[in-house]
Order: sequence, then C-alpha cells, then structure tokens
Amino acid sequence: MAAIKVTVCVPVYGVEKYIGKCVRSLMEQTYPEIEYLFVDDCTKDRSMEVLEQTLQDYPDRRPAVRTVRHDHNRGLAAARKTAVEQATGEYVIHVDSDDYLSADAVSQLAQKAEDTGADIVVGDLNFVSADHTYCHHDRVPSDKDEYARSLLIRKSFQGIAGKLIRRSLVIDHQLFTPEGLNMAEDYAVLPRIAYYANRVAKVDVPIYHYVKYKS
Repeated sequence: MAAIKVTVCVPVYGVEKYIGKCVRSLMEQTYPEIEYLFVDDCTKDRSMEVLEQTLQDYPDRRPAVRTVRHDHNRGLAAARKTAVEQATGEYVIHVDSDDYLSADAVSQLAQKAEDTGADIVVGDLNFVSADHTYCHHDRVPSDKDEYARSLLIRKSFQGIAGKLIRRSLVIDHQLFTPEGLNMAEDYAVLPRIAYYANRVAKVDVPIYHYVKYKS
C-alpha cells in the first residue's frame, strides 16, 4: 500500500526567532510523502528569509515545499484556511511556525491513520518552557461523539496544531474558523471537526512541541 500523502500547513507571521527550528523539524521528518505549505501572512520581519535560508540545507525536500503569500495581513484563522484549501494531501496537519515536531511525528500519525481509517489522529504534546518540558497526555475517547463533548467541556486539549485531520472532512463541511477570530479560534472549530468525523484515534507519545517561552 502506498503511503498516504500529508500536507503540513504552516502559517508565518513574526517568527524569525523561531521558524528556523520549526522548519528543520519539518524537513527532518522520517515520513516520505509530505507536502509543505507555508502561508506568508504579510510578515513584517525576516521570517520568510530565514525560511528560505533554512530550506537550502534540505535540497531533497525543497521540491515538496510551496509558499503562498496573502495580499494583506489576515490573521491566523485565514492563514490556516488558505493552507487547507490549497493542500493536496489526503490529510493535513497544522504546525505553528514557532513550535516544532518530533522527527517521527508524521510517521506515527500517518501509520495510525492507515491502520484505523481515522479521520482525526491525535498525539500527546510537550509544553516547552525556558528551563522545563512538561508532557501533556491528552484525553481522547475512542468514541468520536464523546471526544467532541470532551473538547467542548475542555477535558481534552483544544489546540488544532499537531493533529492529523482528513482534508476532505474539513473541505466538504467547510469546517473553518471565521476569519478575524484569532483568540480561542481552535475551540471554535475543533469540536465541529470531531462531530463530523467518523473515527478518532490516538498515538500515546508526545509528537508536538509547544514552545511557551516566546518573547
């Protein structure tokens, strides 16, 4: 069986201090069938320059990278929507450009999707501070309706980043956060995605590293 294609969706705005580490973690993924889609939300700093400089170290991955630029700053919700709309992968995974992935993150998530046919695959995550890393073991009920309820009452982690999601599920039901809603935007959309999913699965290892020491 051919590996499923995954599009990694990365919004870019004001992250020149962090995007290099993020990009390296993406280019060094062990999974072969990845498309990378970076959305430049009219960043005012050197983020895109750092991105291009970092990509020079990964010539084998460079053909799989696409960049899209908004004509004006539209915010995180719009950047994520643009990425999903232009993605060509069967599944998408959002990665914020100041965070990073474990090297086998996409491999583990994609393998679980292949094994289970799940529309959403969730992993655990590390909260990374300047002097400490805390592993958060997410609560993901096997029943998708229970998972949606768990998200709504905040017993499960509401962040959409780091979750593998079947693209057609989002496109067919237009499950996007309203443009301009840039606070608690994941809470506004993730329970709806879970509601429409047929199956949810979990990998019990930390695959996403959420950086907390940003300045």
